[in-house]
Amino acid sequence: MRACTSGAFLIVLGLLAGCGGQGPSAPSQLKPPTASGPGTSTTQNIVAAAMSQAVLNTTMTVTLNVQSRTMSFPCADGGSMSMTFDTPSSIATSGPLTTSSRIEFIDCRNQTVTMNGDPAILIDGTYTFGSGTGTLPSSMTSTTHMTGGLRFDAAGVAGRARYDCTTTMSMQMSSTGPVTQPAVMSSGTITWEQPLGTVMVQPCGR
Repeated sequence: MRACTSGAFLIVLGLLAGCGGQGPSAPSQLKPPTASGPGTSTTQNIVAAAMSQAVLNTTMTVTLNVQSRTMSFPCADGGSMSMTFDTPSSIATSGPLTTSSRIEFIDCRNQTVTMNGDPAILIDGTYTFGSGTGTLPSSMTSTTHMTGGLRFDAAGVAGRARYDCTTTMSMQMSSTGPVTQPAVMSSGTITWEQPLGTVMVQPCGR
């Protein structure tokens, strides 16, 4: 029997959102776009930053005991991102816990980059918890798989990104929270086209 509280589940989701294993790492400070529009690297960073924000928004709005829910958030410079997620009706049952979410961008603009779903980003997760004596389990392992894609326009240059990324994470926990740094591994690829027809393949988790 798995004894996992809602607090443990939300801690795990927060750590996964912060790990950034699903796409290129967003830089600490984005370069401002030039008059001719952002270059390939900057565009990818802008897209990655929007993806990270979308995953974080999904994490922050997860509500247990709700089978399905859709939320919408404004983007930095116009448009919106929509998240639909399914959560288990109960997390106090045996066996692994599974979740799924769908992220869509609708004319989501960040600086000079506008993003739309192609058609959407899908994230499936499986979480397994070790038996614990406190309010949190003794350990946790998880596997999340991101698929799907998005289209973007960078100052008039059309492009798109396709994701096929798997992230695994494990850590030890106690009644007060994680006691070890999460061990995170990413695999899979992100396929970029910018402009369309010019293909660049990158490993996930960069």
